[in-house]
Amino acid sequence: MEMYSGYITVDETNQRALFYWLIKAEQDPDTKPLLVWFQGGPGCSGLVGLFMEGGPLRLFPNHKIGTEVRYNDLGWTRFANVLFIEQPAFVGFSYSNTSSDVNTDDAKAARDNKKFLEAFVSLEFKEFYGRDLWLTGESYGGVYVPSVSDLILKEKTGILYPQFKGFMIGNPVFSCQDGFIGSNGHYYIEQVNLLYWHGLASYRNYYNWTSQGCNDPKTAQLPNCQWILQNVLAQVGVQVQQKKRSNQAPPPLPPPHSWPSLDPDAIFQNFCTGNASLAFAESPNSSGHCPSLESLIVRYLNRADVQRALNVRSVAWSECSSMLNYTIAGNSMVPLYEGFFTNKPSFQILVYSGDQDILTVPFAFTQPCIAQLSGKLVSDWQPWFVHGATAGYVEVYDKYTYATVKGAGHEAPLYQPLLSFQLIYRFLTTGRLTGHPPGSSARPLRQSDFLRHHQVNP
Repeated sequence: MEMYSGYITVDETNQRALFYWLIKAEQDPDTKPLLVWFQGGPGCSGLVGLFMEGGPLRLFPNHKIGTEVRYNDLGWTRFANVLFIEQPAFVGFSYSNTSSDVNTDDAKAARDNKKFLEAFVSLEFKEFYGRDLWLTGESYGGVYVPSVSDLILKEKTGILYPQFKGFMIGNPVFSCQDGFIGSNGHYYIEQVNLLYWHGLASYRNYYNWTSQGCNDPKTAQLPNCQWILQNVLAQVGVQVQQKKRSNQAPPPLPPPHSWPSLDPDAIFQNFCTGNASLAFAESPNSSGHCPSLESLIVRYLNRADVQRALNVRSVAWSECSSMLNYTIAGNSMVPLYEGFFTNKPSFQILVYSGDQDILTVPFAFTQPCIAQLSGKLVSDWQPWFVHGATAGYVEVYDKYTYATVKGAGHEAPLYQPLLSFQLIYRFLTTGRLTGHPPGSSARPLRQSDFLRHHQVNP
């Protein structure tokens, strides 16, 4: 496996540099496209994506050596050269010699990312100059990726414009209307309804919510509705997450002892492993305790021998930066998408949602944003398939594609690696997802069939 790591300086004056880890395609790397991965946050490392999502490496606990690196046969390097970037400066191994660079924002990050990509293909790895370029990411990558894409596609004479083919982003922040950052109540309404209809909230709370008129955006922010919402969240056991929202203080939280560790990123997540797998928990030596994937990554990337091999500055590496002072603009991404359609009509866009992301960036937030985009419907809502099984649903427009990934949480490649592999591979190579449906052979009747046949009222 051919890999390279290093820094690219994006600001000579401030000596601000971004760290990258390139893993070339496992077969025919000289002909494969370049796929660039942006993690979310803002302020989280792209190396999380390398070790937990689309990268070809996985970390496992080993009682002799601490951490063992194994090959991931669902790594995206099977069909592309994959570049993982740590950005902005002060995330992971990226740095600046100017302390004021801890202050950054969407616009500054976009400028730095554009400079990074230009330098990467024109100076560092010239073999990628002119090669098909795709950007990918998730979560706040839904801001990072469109923001840098906007700069690239507006500069039609720039070096990146001809080779930039499209992007694919999962559970992306869209900020398409004020309601989804809480200012007019839509955010709270979606929270309660998603929790109730996923079986995570009681009917009593839902009845109180609806009977007191809280399903109206004008009233959802009133004290009585907020009290119901906080009661719902506390009883569900939502893990406390510090979320930045534009110009708004978060609502008060119930006492911490009332918040068990149910993760809103994916309701089926197993907290022992951090990735919905019971493999670690089943280890006979685990004694009911096992490290999360996040802790394995932190431990591995802080090893002195690993940092020497990566040729990085000696730092205390962390998954997400606590140093960064990031100002979120909160601007809607919709106008940027419309600009892409105009500036490069051939540009390809895939937006996808893990359908078990309940409270972070759920499908119920993303679909109304997608609906604001112009575009002609080409193929209506229908299942797409992997090995004959429904992998999610897809809706195709002439300018973009939207899909869901069945059973996946906020980080779809983590929770459903096979489905995500197929999703990215198919869109990258064919622009389509569908696949082959299962055969139509008869199956035995089940009790649910009899209920429907007799029209039993549940």
